Parts: sequence; C-alpha cells; structure tokens
Amino acid sequence: MRLFISFLLTFSVFIKPAIAKNNIKIVSLAPSITSSLYLLGAEDNLVGVTSYCVAKDKERVGTLLEPSIEKIYSLFPDFVVSTKEGNNPRVMEKLQGLKIKTIILGPDYNFSDISGDFYKLASLVDKREKAEEILADVKRKIDSIRARVEDKKRISVFLQLGDSPLITIGKESFLNEIIEIAGGENIFSDMKLGYLRVNKEEVIKRNPEMIIIVPMEKEKASENEASSWSGFKTVTAVKENKIIVLEKDSFLRPTPVAFLEGVEIFSRAMHPEVFK
Repeated sequence: MRLFISFLLTFSVFIKPAIAKNNIKIVSLAPSITSSLYLLGAEDNLVGVTSYCVAKDKERVGTLLEPSIEKIYSLFPDFVVSTKEGNNPRVMEKLQGLKIKTIILGPDYNFSDISGDFYKLASLVDKREKAEEILADVKRKIDSIRARVEDKKRISVFLQLGDSPLITIGKESFLNEIIEIAGGENIFSDMKLGYLRVNKEEVIKRNPEMIIIVPMEKEKASENEASSWSGFKTVTAVKENKIIVLEKDSFLRPTPVAFLEGVEIFSRAMHPEVFK
C-alpha cells in the first residue's frame, strides 16, 4: 500500500495542470473507461462512447475494434482514451495522425494496475480526491474478505468464459487475482497469458473442484452452459455438482469497484459457509 501511495503522489506531481480541467471532452473506447468516469462523477466529460458502453445520452462512436474515425473527429475531443488489450492499435495511430490526443491504459494484470489506471483517469478530470476515497474503500473491503477466507481450504477453479471456443484465464489476467483473493486457485495459473483457448481434455486432466461459467452469449440458456459438462463424471466439480453459472458479468470490466464485485461473487461461490 505504501508503494501505491508513493505512485499516486509521484503521478500527481508530474500531471500537467492544463490537463486536469473539468471541462475537457473525452471519447471513451472501452466499457471500463466509461464506467470509471461515471464512478468518478465525471460523466459530463464524456462526449462519445462505444456501442458496448453503459452510458445514457452519449454519442456512440462504434465498436471497440472498429470505431468510426469520422464520428470521433466530429466530436472534437480533447482526449480519446482506449485500452491496450481491448482496442485496435491501428485506430489510435490514425487518431494520432489527425493530431487527436490519445491515452492508452493497461494492460491490467492485477488490482494494482487497475488502481493505477483509475487514478490516471481521475487526474485527467481533476477527481483525484474522489479516486482516493473509492480506492481506500474498495481496498478495505477486499482486505476484509481476504481475512475471512484466509484459513479456509483453497478451492481449485476452472473459469469458463464462453464455450465456443472454450476460453479461460491464465496468470496475467486480473481475474486470476480475483480468484486467489476469494480463496481459490485458478487451475491454469501456470500459464503466463491473460486469456487462452483450452480443450476439455486438459480441464479434465487438471480436475477442478469447481467450474464457474460466465456466459458470453446472453441468449444461451444457463442450463445448457452447465449441462455441457454433465457427461464428465470423473471431474470433481461435476461429481459434486459444483458448476456455477453466473448471471452478472460486470466484474469483467477492470475498474476498482468491479474488481471488488468479482471478489465478493467468487468468495461467496467458493466459501458459502463464511458468508451465510
């Protein structure tokens, strides 16, 4: 925590005063950026968002990978903010060629990275104090959950992000840290990747005690997601009927509050006896 506070102070010293104005206009190219600005109370700074962002009365500039350069240019933004992992780098190059200022956040491997990006946005819109309040509150709640599950048996988990293809997470995803804080072990944490394709044979071999599914296709019924594992009786999670299909997926957006939400959801799933 001391190191993180030091980072905040250093960043505050070098941020240009001209940037930290309440009236700057921002185009957000990622849901996590849009959510962060709303959390900071800086939604009035938003003049454009993607079709995937949850935002009222904001101009839509297209998708994450293929936003409209013409639409973005027409909004005369002071900054276009994107993410390293979720957006197309060629789009940012084109915007830079048009002399539009761009900021690229991430990658977010853990809570510290997420907090750093959140504070950068806060500095941009002169909301540092609000950011510090949010981060302190989130950290306090995360530490409380960590303490409650610390002495509990760690549950081996396979996190499924959609099933066609079968996608999961490796060590370099912030979701891996969410699982660890919540009292679990990601069965693919030995993979030095953020997200990876796997096959069911490898999942069976690693034999998770719990399978947590985040459906990527909202129209697909939850029962179908879980039933795709029903024939693999040698897997402990199947044998003990510990397959959970999550309805909420807001924790997939790397913001401090969403990270906390993920820790709460996963800790209750893995250690329900602690959170009765």
